Amino acid sequence: MAKLSLKDALTFEQQLDRLECFHKLTIPNRKNALKILQKVNYYRLTAYGAGLTKPDNKEEYRQGVSIKTLYDLYIFDSKLRNILIKEIETLEVYLRTHISYILGITYGPIGYLNPKNFNPIKLDKLNETVHEHIMKNLNHEISRQKDQPFVKHHIGKYNGKFPIWVASELFSLGTLSSLYRIMKRKDKKCVSSLFGISPDRLYSWMLTLLEIRNKCAHYCRLYNMPMKTTPLLFDEDKKYFDPNFGPRLFLSILVLKRMMEKSFKFDWNSFYFQIKSIFRKHSNVLNLSYIGFPKDWDEIIK
Repeated sequence: MAKLSLKDALTFEQQLDRLECFHKLTIPNRKNALKILQKVNYYRLTAYGAGLTKPDNKEEYRQGVSIKTLYDLYIFDSKLRNILIKEIETLEVYLRTHISYILGITYGPIGYLNPKNFNPIKLDKLNETVHEHIMKNLNHEISRQKDQPFVKHHIGKYNGKFPIWVASELFSLGTLSSLYRIMKRKDKKCVSSLFGISPDRLYSWMLTLLEIRNKCAHYCRLYNMPMKTTPLLFDEDKKYFDPNFGPRLFLSILVLKRMMEKSFKFDWNSFYFQIKSIFRKHSNVLNLSYIGFPKDWDEIIK
């Protein structure tokens, strides 16, 4: 296949001309449209046009779709990410607390350093165990964050020894998920029982949270985008999985609900009212089926 040449860079005015003339995007006010393009990268903004083009010509937008339509979807997506990452942070801290607690009580402050206290699972693509990989990541973070007061304290006062409840503060959610993955089943059960689910289900849900958290942290689009991770669903929730499209955001919302209601009922209620508010505010541009929300979503997650 022949490789295509990269497109030339366009000025903001030229970008606007292309949207209006070639893609047939409605531009009600050229001055305001230029301000939008100067705020939001053309490439990022036009991604929200997915599903808004003509059935017989994907290069042209449907009649009535304007630059404000795309910008409103971008604003909605930004608000949604901000709401989601706050709730995921609450769960991440909670998981970090209880995983480090179980490991500390069971094996002592630095028992997590001993691979015998974990299942010897190997990484698929690297010639090392998951435990070895976690230890490498930890040492990297200690070096990278050596100027942090708590890191300095443990290097100076404890000869670089970090008890699990301190080391876990240096773990990303991805590293924390990997640590949970290799814990002994009896130890994992102590954590998963907090949510009334099995260890395997909790690990699956942690991976779901990880994907959403990473998307939020890197400003990735959630609206009208499939997820890579399919959470291990309860039977009554499997009907919300669309095999033609793949996992959508609504499945992650169900995971959040199941986890938050067990320990953070008030937080979940707050989250529910926040998303209901932004759904209402942006109802003129939203198609909730694009994020997997069924018509009766309100009753399902209330």
